Amino acid sequence: MSKNIAASVMGRLKNISKELNIPFNLAMQLYAQERFLYRLSKSEYKDNFLLKGGLLLYSMDQFKGRPTKDIDFLLKNQNNNPNNIKKIIKKIIKIEVEDGISFDLNKIKSQSITEGADYKGQRIKIVALIGNARVHLQIDIGFGDVVVPEPVKIKYPELLDFDGPEITAYSLETVIAEKFDAMISLALLNSRMKDFYDIFQLMFKKKYESEVLKKSIKETLKKRNTKLDSDLLVFSERFKNDPQKNKQWQLFLKRIKKDNLSFDFVVNNIEKFLRPIYNSILSEIEINSTWDPEKLRWFEK
Repeated sequence: MSKNIAASVMGRLKNISKELNIPFNLAMQLYAQERFLYRLSKSEYKDNFLLKGGLLLYSMDQFKGRPTKDIDFLLKNQNNNPNNIKKIIKKIIKIEVEDGISFDLNKIKSQSITEGADYKGQRIKIVALIGNARVHLQIDIGFGDVVVPEPVKIKYPELLDFDGPEITAYSLETVIAEKFDAMISLALLNSRMKDFYDIFQLMFKKKYESEVLKKSIKETLKKRNTKLDSDLLVFSERFKNDPQKNKQWQLFLKRIKKDNLSFDFVVNNIEKFLRPIYNSILSEIEINSTWDPEKLRWFEK
């Protein structure tokens, strides 16, 4: 790997950090994540890894949203044996690209993670090298979840002028379904305020078709054995006004440096978005509506 390219990359990343008003370390992390994804897109495993989670949402906002230290994937058609996963990751990061970055092939660590999934996931830690700088990356890999509708191909945004990754990713409906499942199943035990924030943000992203979103949520709840109950605690006044939840929400907003946004306002809007879908699943009655992301309401066709 040319030292000149690495030095040039470091210089341009310093400029990017100023343009985006982010710490230089974060700019290096974002670049290392992007270049890992690029190598993935050039590997034989490009269709096995589905990008999900915070990095997917962050990239959709062109790096103006909430940054994340992890790369989250669902891995299809591969077993979750740690040695198998490490072997796959090694093949990916071994791909040589003239982009000023390389990966330490001897620093691949793995550990099992569960987080309520049917199958144990794997957390992989790798080290990227940009000149003399070391960037630590964490890759969380899940198994066994359903993806409805089908995964989508996305062009991941590039920080510099190197070719960007074209990768497979979750549909937004699947992102919403998994976060809604966590909100239902965890209820008052849920401290993941980012799930509420993300769904609230995704309401503004596009027009959603009710039957597509319904199928995604229904299949996700079924796969995760989530109990269906007509009285959803997450939409109750008790939940919206819970002191602990509101405290967690305020701390979350402070951490992501966002303007004040009340918890009950966010939950009320999520209820407006997802309650009709959930009720349709319970009643097994078809719903044929389109979500308007500007007026924030469902319109019947």
